[in-house]
Amino acid sequence: AGDDPNGDPVTEDSDDPGTPDPNDPTDTDVVQTPSFTVMKELASINSDAAVTTYSAVGDVLVYTITVENTGNVTLDNVAVHDALTGLNETVATLAPGDTETYTTAYTITQTDLDNGRFVNTATATGDDPGGNPVDPEDPDDGEVETPATTLPSLSFVKTGVLAVDGNTITYNFTVQNTGNVTMDDITVSDPKIEGAITVNPATLAPGEVATGTASYTVTQEEKDAGGVENLATVTGTPPTTDPVDPAKPIDPVPSTPDEDNPGTPGDPGVPTEVEVPAAPSLSLTKRATGEGPYAVGQYINFELIVKNTGNVTLTGVTVTDGNAVIVSGSPIASLAPNASATITARHQVTQEDIDNGTVVNQAKVTGDDPEGNPIPEVPSDNPDTPQPNDPTVVELTQQPGLSLTKRSTGEGPYALGDYINFEITVRNTGNVTLTDVTVTDGNAEIVSGSPIASLAPNTSATVIARHLVTQTDIDNGTVVNQAKVTGDDPEGNPIPEVPSDNPDTPQPNDPTVVELTQNPSLSL
Repeated sequence: AGDDPNGDPVTEDSDDPGTPDPNDPTDTDVVQTPSFTVMKELASINSDAAVTTYSAVGDVLVYTITVENTGNVTLDNVAVHDALTGLNETVATLAPGDTETYTTAYTITQTDLDNGRFVNTATATGDDPGGNPVDPEDPDDGEVETPATTLPSLSFVKTGVLAVDGNTITYNFTVQNTGNVTMDDITVSDPKIEGAITVNPATLAPGEVATGTASYTVTQEEKDAGGVENLATVTGTPPTTDPVDPAKPIDPVPSTPDEDNPGTPGDPGVPTEVEVPAAPSLSLTKRATGEGPYAVGQYINFELIVKNTGNVTLTGVTVTDGNAVIVSGSPIASLAPNASATITARHQVTQEDIDNGTVVNQAKVTGDDPEGNPIPEVPSDNPDTPQPNDPTVVELTQQPGLSLTKRSTGEGPYALGDYINFEITVRNTGNVTLTDVTVTDGNAEIVSGSPIASLAPNTSATVIARHLVTQTDIDNGTVVNQAKVTGDDPEGNPIPEVPSDNPDTPQPNDPTVVELTQNPSLSL
């Protein structure tokens, strides 16, 4: 540009000599380098920047996430995402050299403690000016690994209870996870117990308790000493903090009998002592020896076994039974410790037994200790059930049944408006007493005898019914009639309806048919 001699301005466009076009612009390429970084750092744990490890469920880890545009072009739609903390933020534009910083937090779970470390990763993406996606320079900068301080620990209490018979001790084991990581394979060892001791659950989260029991048979030497003393141990396996290093159990923790002062790692432990005093004792089992089925008047036989479960000889051992007759074997003059004797008894079945469906039977035994003092009566136990000292129950087969016959009691002939009378016989053909026995008849009126309040087996009752002859009956030439009967068994359940049978015919459960005389006639 410039001025001509007259002072007027003169302009001219430049020309790009590298092209054939005159006065065209000159293009110069500028290299675009889209780039950014995402940096995630642990800022604090429970608001303390000096703490670098977590040790409890509920610890709060606070992170800062910084995104910086390290390129030479503005980035659009820069999105920052942290799946574990729930952070989702987007920057519409981020100029070269600019940064954006976010703060987010995560609360530690038991799984994080058991893992021994917590790895958290933030990710980010953005678009260059051309709309092409851009990833951060080093995605690993968005990952932070925070170690856990793991403190595996167990406490252990062992108590013992002597059985009434003085021969066995039931040990109760209580293990608590007093550390901050889950413990697997909880294993209790006791030199007095043969075989494995099961505690449940076998895996314990922090604060959880596992319990187990074991039974020990007292030796005669221990009885003579007046007690049993021993120490148990427990161990468990914490989760590994190194995937290449297999998990190892902690050192055994000894037991104590004091729930307020349980055994802990490194303690010497306190033996559990159980006193074993002299104790006279008896046990009595009772089972039926027959298989049935049983009818009224038959006998159910029982075998009773008396055992001296104490540690002194008993005399005058006597078995009584309120629902059976002792046949043989009682009284027993003398019964030594751990010795047994057999008693036989029997019960005669009644109709009431069958109506009940069972015979419930329990005997008792007593005897005198060496000083002549009677020991408390001991009830019998059914050895075929897991319940202690429960009655022996014999199931009786219940077979409810009814029969119903129906016959007309008149001879006819019958005219219009006459009544045909019927005698209906109900019989209890089963083996249980039936109640509310009811006869119904769709083609006759029940006059008397129904319902029957109670009907014992092999007994009968008579029901009277009548039918009013109609013109239709006479036109048909017959009255076809069939009644039904039902009743309730001893449990109140109705038995299926039974149709009546005409006893004067060979066919079963057939209707009663009364012939009517037909006299066709006309008059003119």
